[in-house]
Amino acid sequence: MNTLYDTPFETILEQMQSDPQSVKKLIEDASKETTALISRASQALEHCQKQMEVESQKRQDLDVKMREFLQLYEINKARCSAYIGHLERENERKDRIITRYKDVMNAHMVFLNTSKDDSRHVPDIEVPSYEDPLSGT
Repeated sequence: MNTLYDTPFETILEQMQSDPQSVKKLIEDASKETTALISRASQALEHCQKQMEVESQKRQDLDVKMREFLQLYEINKARCSAYIGHLERENERKDRIITRYKDVMNAHMVFLNTSKDDSRHVPDIEVPSYEDPLSGT
C-alpha cells in the first residue's frame, strides 16, 4: 500500500498508459491493505470501548465502595465520639467520688487528731485477738 501512496501521481498516470494491469494490481493491493487496516482499526476501537466499559464499571464499583466506607467511617466516628463522651463523664464521676473520699478521709483524720487529746469522746474498746482455727496452734 505504501508504494501506491509513495508514488507520485504523474508516475502512476504514465504507468497506467504503459502497463494498466500493474496499476490495477497496485490499486487492488492497496484496497486490500486499506480494508485490513480498517478492520484492525475497528477491532481496536471495539476493544477500547470494552476496556472503557470495564474501567467505567470498576470506577462505579469503587465509587459505591467508597460511599459505603465513608458511611461506615461517619458511623464509627460518631460512635467513638459518643464513647469518648461517655469515658469523660465516667472520669468526671470517678474524680467526684475520689474527691468525696478524700474529703471524708481528711475529716476522719481531723477527728482522729482531735480525739487524741480528748479521751472523753473515744471509748476504750478491747479488741479480742483472733486465732486462726486452721493454723493448728
